Amino acid sequence: MYRYFATVFLIVTMAVSAGGQIKSLKRQKFPADGVSVKVPGQWDQIPPQPDEDDVVAKWAADTMKKGTGERYALRLMKFRRRGGVTGSAVPAEVTAGGQGDGSPEIDRAEMMRRWKERNRPVSFQDYWKKSFGYLAKLPKSKAIKVGKAKGKVFELDLRSTKYGHTSMIVGVVFDGTFEWAVIYEAPTDQIFPERSPNSKTKVKSKIYSSIKSLKFFDRERKNQKKGMDLDNLSEMDKKIEKIRGRLPKSWTIMPTPTKQYVVVHNIPQKKTKQIIFAKNIVKYLERMRKHYEKVFPPKKKITAVSVVRVCQDREEYHQYGGPGGSAGYFNPSSGELVIYDATKDGGMADSYSTLFHEAFHQYLYYSVGETSAHRWFDEGYGDYFAGANPKKGFKIGLFDWRTATVKKAVREGKNVHLKDLLTYTQPQYYANGRICYAQGWAFVYFLKSKSCKKQNKRWPEILDIYFNTMVKTGSSGKALDAAIDGVDLEELNEAYMKFIKKGFK
Repeated sequence: MYRYFATVFLIVTMAVSAGGQIKSLKRQKFPADGVSVKVPGQWDQIPPQPDEDDVVAKWAADTMKKGTGERYALRLMKFRRRGGVTGSAVPAEVTAGGQGDGSPEIDRAEMMRRWKERNRPVSFQDYWKKSFGYLAKLPKSKAIKVGKAKGKVFELDLRSTKYGHTSMIVGVVFDGTFEWAVIYEAPTDQIFPERSPNSKTKVKSKIYSSIKSLKFFDRERKNQKKGMDLDNLSEMDKKIEKIRGRLPKSWTIMPTPTKQYVVVHNIPQKKTKQIIFAKNIVKYLERMRKHYEKVFPPKKKITAVSVVRVCQDREEYHQYGGPGGSAGYFNPSSGELVIYDATKDGGMADSYSTLFHEAFHQYLYYSVGETSAHRWFDEGYGDYFAGANPKKGFKIGLFDWRTATVKKAVREGKNVHLKDLLTYTQPQYYANGRICYAQGWAFVYFLKSKSCKKQNKRWPEILDIYFNTMVKTGSSGKALDAAIDGVDLEELNEAYMKFIKKGFK
């Protein structure tokens, strides 16, 4: 065993109401990282995302069910000095995705490892500069004692930024080569109560107590059973061991039978409907995988194990990092699909539609790599698969989310002409997202319909030509040129509009 020091980064978001008060602190140890700290005892622990390499743990308070719309969060991070990176930064022969003249090919994972090592923050100041420097400069620090160590504290007023009435307290502790830090984020009138005459908050004193509670000890080897040979584990077992090391105890790991997916969830056993939802995901993913593979055969055998994280409710989903207004998302940088049971927000069927859409993005990422496909193709196909019905043998039909929208757009003349839709950049597509998403789905659905095949034998080939050319050239522009070469877009647009007006027949 050896003494290990790194930077620990702790973020807590609170609000003015009583829900944001820190009623008590309890010590939590992280043996694998050699650190312990007192954290708000009533808050829930949230697992770090896979690509958050410097994050040890996160917490959040459950406020959504109180109807306040407040967010309370805590993050524990570690930073360390940068080690040497062997080899060149990013080899010239692979920057364009290919191999140079006789030069050895370097795989994507190795390139990403090198890039992340060069760019990861090595201290709190470095982290702030890279991540939040645009918000504000660090103020002058004050001295603080953490155990026997000397440290410093920053108090940041961020009221003038997009964070509104939010401010921060940051505690930083140095020990030799490494650095530890504790950061709290809270409403300004709690961090700076002297600026609010009516404030009686005791949050600030609790924050300082938490910062001063930081302790270090020899770290332990994590998540490796006695006698386990990590090098000889299967891909699934390696993935499970990696996941287990970053999961709070309340989370459950469920591999699928084919070992193509591993589903993790934080659903209590007493919530039987949600448990059924999680178990259905395990079954449904493998059924949908057959659809994806039929349309997009992988270039080579996929050995990667896809991770699907199921949050128990909308609050936990957003605490984990789910974008506002969404019910699921796929993160290419981590390779993880995140979803929650949105029954209360729209129905169980909507949750499965979201799953099938995002699982398509995840599959495509692992089968051909990160693509630069046009939005109409990428999102249109995602919505196409979202129309699968588990109750009808996963037959793909109309996707109800889009039908009414695209019909109305065509009826009112607000639809986008195909010649524009097909070339829209991501910002252009998202700027008119509601209509563009609906049209992207309708166009893919049309090209795969019997009606399209009867009208013109060339039109159904557009999708395959586009995809195959993009995979071969790495260029979405060349893919589109090849896909619509010789196609009369005016004629295609007219047929596509008629298809919509006739009820997608």
